[in-house]
Amino acid sequence: MITLESGAFGWDYLLVNDRGESILIQTDYDYPGVATTFGWGGSESDISGALQYLDDNVGASVEDPGYFNN
Repeated sequence: MITLESGAFGWDYLLVNDRGESILIQTDYDYPGVATTFGWGGSESDISGALQYLDDNVGASVEDPGYFNN
């Protein structure tokens, strides 16, 4: 499982696995892909929509699709 957490700066995010390891997501072009992982159905070009979805879903957990080499 991975959990979406807010980063330290307000525009970044962390993906945290069950072992406490984290990956920093800070590039806006990464937002749509990460949002899709958490269930967003928008367009890959809709960065602002993905950002809003991530903001609305901080704390959500999903099965890790491969961010961490389990």
